[in-house]
Parts: sequence; structure tokens; C-alpha cells
Amino acid sequence: MKARTYFIAGTDTDVGKTYITALLTQALRQQGVNAIAYKPVACGSTEDAQQLFAAYTQNPIEGVAMLDLEIADICPVYFQLPASPYTAMKVSGHEEQAPKLVQEMNDSLAYLQENFDVVLVEGVGGWEVPLKADMSMADWVFELSQRCTHPLEILLVADNKLGMLNHTKLTTMAIRARGLVCKYLILNYTKEEWSSVCISNRAEIGAWAGVELLTEVIHGQDYLELPELFLQQVAQV
Repeated sequence: MKARTYFIAGTDTDVGKTYITALLTQALRQQGVNAIAYKPVACGSTEDAQQLFAAYTQNPIEGVAMLDLEIADICPVYFQLPASPYTAMKVSGHEEQAPKLVQEMNDSLAYLQENFDVVLVEGVGGWEVPLKADMSMADWVFELSQRCTHPLEILLVADNKLGMLNHTKLTTMAIRARGLVCKYLILNYTKEEWSSVCISNRAEIGAWAGVELLTEVIHGQDYLELPELFLQQVAQV
């Protein structure tokens, strides 16, 4: 598994993980990094997977061959019900197939890790969302970290609004409790506002949660400005 792998976590559902992951994929590929996004499971809609897939197909890299991939290659498991994967699995009558579905998630990711330099794995909902009866997404990420060639690093997406300080602190604490590294925080603005709360959150979050701010994305922004140091780190495959 040669790829450097990042897990894109969220402090909650609807904080903009897919949007940020797609922008990250786009930004890295535009810098010449052979990156791809991966969403192991989607519930309720395939729109997220389509957005991530477009970040790959619409950003070719000169001199790097594009693989003949389909959306199912970057999002192998899908449930129609907009719920946690475990709930959607039970309602759809697939609970007994849980081990097979998790293996499909692992196998699809392993293929991408062998064929790309960077894989951005987007989570589902919040950090501890149930994946199956005896496994949360956090459990799956920990197991993933044991298989990666390079140390798995977590990028945490937070919606900059009232309550963000608490949600971010709790999530970073939960990540570290598993011995994992929450490398960077990305502040997303899901609404078109810039209040005193947003400003104070931004000023306080680094010291409060003990995580470095990588970048922030203003509502409607369609690009990412990434620090040169981060780009150098990503390129060290």
C-alpha cells in the first residue's frame, strides 16, 4: 500500500466533508500530486460519490495516465436510506452481509492505495458513527491505520459556528484516545455569515483543541489554498 493516506473526519454530519475532500483532491491534482478521494460507504444519495469522482476525472495530470475507474471503485457500498451505515444496513436486510461489505470497503481502498500516491478517505457522519453491530467508523479507521505503509493522518473538518469549539475538542480527544494523529483542522463555513462567534472560534480553536489549522473555506469557495509545507509533506511518498 504505497499511497500516503489521509482520513477526512467531521465533527458531525453535514459539516461539509465531501465538499472539502473534493476541493482537497482538486487542489492536490492541480499541484501534480496523483491523488484520489475515496468514500467507503454512502447512505441516502450517490451525489457525494459523484462529486468526489468528478474531482478525479476533471483534473488530469500531465504525464500521468488516468485509470479507467467507475464511481463504484471509489464508493463500493451504498444504501438508499439516509441514516448511519449500521441502521441502513439493518433496514435494507443486509446486516448478515456486514463482514462481506466491510471487506469490499477494504479491498477497494487497497486497490487505490496501490495505484495512487495519495488517497483521501472521507468518513461518514461523525467520528463514532456505527458501521455495523460491533464496529464504528472509528474502529475501521484504527484498523486501517495498522495496514498503511505511511502513518495515517486525520484531517478534521469543522463547521465554524456556535458550538464548534466543544464539538472539535471532543472529536480530537476521541481520535487521540485511539492512539491516532489528528494532524490538521479545516474550518468550513457552511452558511454565508461571518459573525463574532466565527472570528473568536478561529482565534481560539488551535490552542483549545491542540490541533493546527490547515486552512479555512468560506461559503461558496471553489478552491483551496494549501500551505507549501503541507504540499511538501504530501509529496513525500
